[in-house]
This record gives sequence, C-alpha cells and structure tokens, in this order.
Amino acid sequence: MSMRLRTVVLGSCALLPSSLVWAQGSLEGFRKVAEAAVPLDGREVAVPLPKGVRAEDLRVVLRGLVACSYSGQTYDGADAAHIGRSPEGLIAVPGDSNAHVAVFRLPDGPPPPSVSAWMDTDRLVTELIITPSEVRNSLSGDLRLEVWQAEARPLVLLLRLLGTAAIVGLAVAIAHAWRKPRISIADAKQSLRRIDEKARLATAAVDARRWDAGELKSQVARMRNGAHDLGRQIGALRRAAKSIDREDLGRKIEANEARLAEAEQPRVREEIEATLTEQRKLRELLADAEAGEARHLLRLSKIESALEGARLWLTTQEGELADERVDAQAIEALNRELKSLDEAIADLRVVQRA
Repeated sequence: MSMRLRTVVLGSCALLPSSLVWAQGSLEGFRKVAEAAVPLDGREVAVPLPKGVRAEDLRVVLRGLVACSYSGQTYDGADAAHIGRSPEGLIAVPGDSNAHVAVFRLPDGPPPPSVSAWMDTDRLVTELIITPSEVRNSLSGDLRLEVWQAEARPLVLLLRLLGTAAIVGLAVAIAHAWRKPRISIADAKQSLRRIDEKARLATAAVDARRWDAGELKSQVARMRNGAHDLGRQIGALRRAAKSIDREDLGRKIEANEARLAEAEQPRVREEIEATLTEQRKLRELLADAEAGEARHLLRLSKIESALEGARLWLTTQEGELADERVDAQAIEALNRELKSLDEAIADLRVVQRA
C-alpha cells in the first residue's frame, strides 16, 4: 500500500447502511457517472475518470459506514486515517457529516486516469492488536466509491468550444440577444403537446389490457421523454445557429489542429483532440442547421404517429383475439421508432462525452 493513496472508510470495521439524507448542496449540478463497491478486506478498487473532463468538473464520493464488531467502533468516508484514497491531495467539499457521505474534489491540474479507495486493514491490525484475518472477519457494511461529473451548462460549453479569447465577443453577442426576440420553438412545443396527449391515451390503453404489458408502457414513456429531449435539442440548435460566429469557430479549429500537430505529451493531445471533436461536431451541425431543424421536426411528427398507431393496435383488437402477439407488434414498432429517435438525438448533441 506504500504506492497507493487510500480512501476507505475504516473506523468501524463493519459497514452499515448509509443514510439516504445527505448534503445535496455539495453535488448540486453534478450527476453520477461511475461507481464501485469498496472491498472490506484491504483490496484497492479503482474507478476510471471520464476522458477529456477537467478536474474542476469532477467529484469523488465515498458513501457508506463501516463497523467493527471487535472494537465496536464505526467509520465513514471522511475518515482518512482508516480509509485510503487516491490520488493524493483530494480536497474535502463541505457536506452533512451525519449522512456518512464524503465528497472530494480533485487537486488542480490534469486529472489522473482513475481514482481508488480501500480499507486500511493494516492500520486496524496495528491498532487492535489482532491478526489480519480477525480484522477482516470483524468488518461488515457497505462502502462505495463514486465519480460524479458536472452537468453540461450551455454557456460553459460555448466558452470551452470557442476558447477564452472569445469571451468578450460572446458577451457582446449576449448583450445583443437581450434586445432581440427570443428564439421561437412554438412549432416544436405544439408537437410535444400532441405527443403528450397521444402518450397518455396509449398508456391508458395499456392499463386496460387483461395481461401485463409493462414493457409496452415503458416504451411509450421512453418515446415521450425522448421527444421532449429532441425538442430541447432543436431549441439549442436554433440558439447556437443564431449566436455562434462560424468564422471564429473555424479559426479556433484551425488553431487547435496546429496545436495538435505540435503537441507531444499524450495527455495534452487527448485534451486537444477532445476539444476538436466538439468543435467539429458543432461546425457540422451549424452547416446544416436549417435542414436539420426540418428533419427533426418531422421526427416529432413520426413519434406522434407511432404513439397513435400503438394505441390503435391495442384498442381495435377483439377481446378474444387480443393476446401477447398484439403487444409484440406494438413493441416492435415502437422499438424501431425509438432507435431512429436515439440516432436523431445523438446527431443533435453538440458535445460528445467519451
């Protein structure tokens, strides 16, 4: 363990169920992207960090409580004396100490490939003056290592894509935008209202069936939620097309391509490549913005038709003929539409995450 930095909750040799009430404020604006259970036998567990993400946009969380039947003591993720964590220099973020959740941010600089945690059983052997096997047998509970990532915020994404040199220009564009009418997405909103109603009717038709059709209800819900996601993406595309300087974006891409050709350090190259991927994707979307809007508005109409078709399949069958085959037909049709919907949403996403 000399080469490892430890992050394990080791004070109470037995992990107890963690509280569900904890300090949401320290993780507000973040979402969990990876997790792993921390073994209680001293083994180290590692969780990889997302590539191309800045250190300040990541949080490391140790959740749970460890209890030791031999000593009667308990420890949680904030106890660095008994729970090892890596990398070195993790900085605690204030939270609710009674919730048995410890939140950390990474030190400044490029983030490491992964973070890790482990129970410091060696320390317990020394403190309790018992054998390693006795220490391991005395531990119980549930300790987890989690990685959280900041949610994408439109303004932050634009600043990253365009570079810090564009901040002044972006501020001017925002000032002008306040004096102009907001981008209209009334057409998309009308489609979404009709989709909501079609989804409600389809769900009601499923509920009226005599057998379980849980998968079909799930598909209807996914279809509705995906349509709203697509509507948001259409609005974001329209705003981007109106606010982003395409010539300036082209210059940024050329500059990053030159930097990439000269860069030698692997991590620097990864950062530049991730930025270029985002910028090129944005350029492609902007180049075909008008056609893209029309194509994806048509996709909303197809979703509406698919939901109406599912409802009709379910409500027009004679009672004696209605069976699981009807469900299978409806599910198959919705699956085809969901696949196309997922592809459409992926095409509209400006930032691709590894």
